[in-house]
Amino acid sequence: MFDILEDKYLELHKQDLKFCLLGDVNSRTGQLQDTVTPNTSNHTVYNHLDDYMIDNSDLADHLKSNGCPIMRTSKDTIINRYGERLIEMCLNLGICIANGRSGKDTNVGNYTCDEKSVVDYMICSPQLLYNIEEFYIGDFENMLSDKHCPIHIALTSVLERSRPPIKTSNCNTRPVTKINWKNDLQEDFSMNINEDEISRIDQILYNTEPCSVDQTGLDYIVKLIGNIFRESAAISGISRTISVTPNDCTKRKSTKKPWFNEICELKRKAFFCAKNTFKSVNTYRHKQSKTATSELRI
Repeated sequence: MFDILEDKYLELHKQDLKFCLLGDVNSRTGQLQDTVTPNTSNHTVYNHLDDYMIDNSDLADHLKSNGCPIMRTSKDTIINRYGERLIEMCLNLGICIANGRSGKDTNVGNYTCDEKSVVDYMICSPQLLYNIEEFYIGDFENMLSDKHCPIHIALTSVLERSRPPIKTSNCNTRPVTKINWKNDLQEDFSMNINEDEISRIDQILYNTEPCSVDQTGLDYIVKLIGNIFRESAAISGISRTISVTPNDCTKRKSTKKPWFNEICELKRKAFFCAKNTFKSVNTYRHKQSKTATSELRI
């Protein structure tokens, strides 16, 4: 499942599209962190460097600029295999989990399933954090799910007029490496690891005082270790390279219908606001409010 998600993300990334995954992924991530920081445990960082393919060293800056904690919070302390794989995917792709660091769930990390686990997530490109206007885990409703709580999310967006894609004449693509692990090539991969580079990194770490480690130094070591695995994967034939177009080279064509104007946008927003209010407080008064607001769609 996660290999498919990674491939889908790379397809979107190549088109300069942002990524957002919502729903139940059966992943219990406990206190594992989806960002690389000097305070991150060795288990979280060094156990997942072999598949690094996109530089996410600026992820912490994205989180800070959007007022989000670098370290996410979760009430669930259990970790399962899917949880480890989800964190691995976040580290690989430079994406992050909104749970525990956005909206009313900031520094809370409420349970999403059966009042004892977190398995439902919003996972997105860090650039989308700026667009999160509301985020919280709603109360359980047995009419909506067997044991899962709803995740309430409100995103802001900027309306753009329809326009055809525009490409500039000086667009230069950059390569992004994707590693496809093959068990039958495991021995070749191990044999092709550059031991001289490992010795070099070992010497750097030996000469580094733990108290002097900063983000820049950590990023440098991470890149060196990632390069070792990428080079070995390339020699062993288990990696492929795709070309990614820079952000300023293409502009997407709007998918809005010609008749969908600003008035339609306002009416649709009013309808969904009333619908969310109705779900949150299921009273006769709110039912009337929903019925009245639904007429805006006509």
